[in-house]
Amino acid sequence: MRKISTLLNTIVFLFALPIICFSQNTHYQKTDNGIIVKPTINNSIIGKQIKLEVVTEKIIHVVVTVADKFSLEPSLMVIPVKSKPEFTISESGDNIELKTRALNVKVNVNTGQIVYQDVNSKSILEEKSFSARTFKAVSNDGEASYQIEQVFNSPDDEALYGLGQHQDDMMDYKGKQVLLLQNNTDVAIPFLLSNKNYGILWDNYSITKVGDTRDYQPLSSFKLFSKDGDQGWLTASYADKKTGVVAITRAESDIDYSFLSDMKKFPDSFKMANGKVTYEGKISSGYTGLQHFNVKYAGYIKIWIDGKMLVDKWRQAWNPGSAVVETEMLKDKKYDIKIEWIPDGNESYLSIKALTPIPEADENQYAFASESGDEINYYFVSGANADDVISGYRTLTGKAVLMPKWAMGFWQSRERYKTQEELLGVVKEFRNRKIPIDNIVLDWQYWKPDSWGTHEFEKSRFPDADGMIKTLHDTYHTKLMISVWPKFYSGNANYNLMNKNGFLYKRNIADGRKDWLGYPSTFYDAFNPEARNLFWDLMNKSLYKKGIDAWWMDATEPDIHSNLPIWERKQNMTPTYLGSGTKYFNAFPLQNSKGVYEGQRKENPNSRVFILTRSAYGGLQRYAAATWSGDIVSRWEDMKSQISAGINFSLSGLPYWTMDIGGFSVERRYEDPNTEPFMRQF
Repeated sequence: MRKISTLLNTIVFLFALPIICFSQNTHYQKTDNGIIVKPTINNSIIGKQIKLEVVTEKIIHVVVTVADKFSLEPSLMVIPVKSKPEFTISESGDNIELKTRALNVKVNVNTGQIVYQDVNSKSILEEKSFSARTFKAVSNDGEASYQIEQVFNSPDDEALYGLGQHQDDMMDYKGKQVLLLQNNTDVAIPFLLSNKNYGILWDNYSITKVGDTRDYQPLSSFKLFSKDGDQGWLTASYADKKTGVVAITRAESDIDYSFLSDMKKFPDSFKMANGKVTYEGKISSGYTGLQHFNVKYAGYIKIWIDGKMLVDKWRQAWNPGSAVVETEMLKDKKYDIKIEWIPDGNESYLSIKALTPIPEADENQYAFASESGDEINYYFVSGANADDVISGYRTLTGKAVLMPKWAMGFWQSRERYKTQEELLGVVKEFRNRKIPIDNIVLDWQYWKPDSWGTHEFEKSRFPDADGMIKTLHDTYHTKLMISVWPKFYSGNANYNLMNKNGFLYKRNIADGRKDWLGYPSTFYDAFNPEARNLFWDLMNKSLYKKGIDAWWMDATEPDIHSNLPIWERKQNMTPTYLGSGTKYFNAFPLQNSKGVYEGQRKENPNSRVFILTRSAYGGLQRYAAATWSGDIVSRWEDMKSQISAGINFSLSGLPYWTMDIGGFSVERRYEDPNTEPFMRQF
C-alpha cells in the first residue's frame, strides 16, 4: 500500500486552493475555479465543507466532506480537463449562487442543499433538502473511511438509464435498485443518465447501490404460512427429481443459499445433483403496494405467487443468475406461494430476498450509497440532449479511442480451439467457402494445464505458434485475438517473478483454494503501476512479439475465485496498492486495461490497440476496450435481457459493447446448434 502524493502541479484545475476572497458573513470562500461553502449546521448529514468546481460551463464537480481538509487523492476515472470557464458568485437570501453561461447552481448555506437550474432558473436537479447525505465512519482492514449516501429529488416523469450492464431485463431504473458490483455478466459503471438531460458521474470505486438504496430483506420479513397453515415458515420438500419421492420435509423461513459457504445449510442426506426442492404455503405483506423480489438461482427455478408465474429461468451453477420481479399485494392479505427448484449439479444456489413498497415520502427520489469513500464526490453533467450529456461524460473521462477497422468485421470464436491444426482448419474452411472473416479468437487453455499465467503455448498442441500466426496473417489475411487472464498458477516462473516483487494478491493462496481445474492460483494487483508494467512485459515477450493482434481480457471483475461471498471477494483483493479491496472493489477492470493499452502503445505507437474485456468501469473507453456481456445463457429471456443491458451500457458513456451470439451457457436441450434460440441470435 502507498500514500498518494499530491498532484496539484498537473491537476490544479480540479483541486484548486482557495484564494483570499471572503464574503462579509464568511459563508463561503471563492476559489479560482469555484467556491467552498461551510454550512451553518455541520453534521454527518450536511457535511462540514461543500466544494463546487466549474469544470466547464455545463459540468460542476461537487465534493462534500466532514473533515477539515479535502482529499487530494486523484481520480482513477476522471482525467485532467483543460478549461477555464467564466462564472460569477453572488448571494441571495440563504443561497450562494454560482452562475455559468449554461447553469445557475444554488447552495443553501444552512441545509447544504444544492439545486441545479438552467439560465432561466428552471430546475434541472435538486438534492433532497433534508437528510440528503449520510457519512457513517467505518474501518476497512484498518483503513479509516465512511459509508456515504447522497439523495436527489426525482419528479414523477423522470426516467433513469445507464449505470452499466445488468441482466434484470430493466430499461428504466426509476423506483428500482441497481447494484454496482462487478460480476460475470454484470458490469458496474457509476454514470446515471436522466431523460431530463443531465447525468451524474459518481466518483467512487466501492460497491454502490443506486436508486432505492434500502437493503433487501430476507423472505421472513413477510408473514409466511406453511402448507398446513402454521405461521412462521414455508413447507420445504426435498425429493428425488426422477421419482418424485419426498425424502425430507422441513420448515424454512429464509431461502438463502447464495454462496459456496452456504452449502452446509442443506440437509446432510440431500443429494443435490439428483434432487428437487419445493417450497409451498402462503405469504403476506405488512404493506399494500408493489413488492420486489430479488432471486439468485442456479438450475431451474419457477416461482408462482397467487397462481401467477413470476419466474421461469435456468442458469448453470458456476455462474448463478439473478432476477428482479415484482407483484402487487394488499396489506395482510394471504397469497399462495409455490417455488420449484431443480439444482444444477452437486453445488447449486438459490436465494430469495425482498423489498416492500417504497415509503410514500421516498417515492420521488433516488440515491447513490457506497460502502467506502473519503467524501461524497460527484460530477453534475448537463446538456441539450442525451448525446450532449454523454459528450460531457467523455470530457471528464476521456474520448472513446478509434478501434482498428478489422475489429468491426466478423469474428469467429468458440470455447475453445484445442490445437493449432483445428484453428487453422476453421479459417481455411471460411476462405474456401468464401465466407468473410476478419478475426479468430483463441480462448483459454492454449497453455499447459498446470501453467496458467505463463502465456506459453503448449508445444504438443501448438507446435509452431509463430508459424500459425504468420499463416493467419499472410495466407488467410486474418487477425488473431488471444485470451489473457490476470491470473497466475502458483509456482510457475511468472508467478514467482510477480510474487518476488510483491505484485500478487496472496489471500487466495493462503487459504489454499484451488480453481475448477484443481490448481492454486491468484491474480496480480492491477492498481500497482509497476505490476501493470510487468504484466504487459510478460504479455509482450510471450505473445505480442509473436504477432498477436488483440487481447481477450477475461475474468477482469476480478473473478479470483467464483461463488464466494462478497466479503471474501473483497478480502481476496486486499490490500491493493492504493488501499483496501472494499474501497477499490469495482475499479480493477479499468486499471487492468490501462496497463495493457499503455504498454502496447509504448511498444508500438503506430498500431491501434484492441481489447475485449468482461468487465468495465468509468473511463474504460479511453483504453481502446470493448466489453462483452459475459457468460450469458442460450435462452429466449436471456437474449431479450441483452437489449436493455447493451443499451444501458452505451448510455453509460461507453460506446463499444457486444455479446456472445447464441449465448455461452447451454442447457442440454439446446446443445444442438440448429435449435431456434441459437439460430435466431444470428
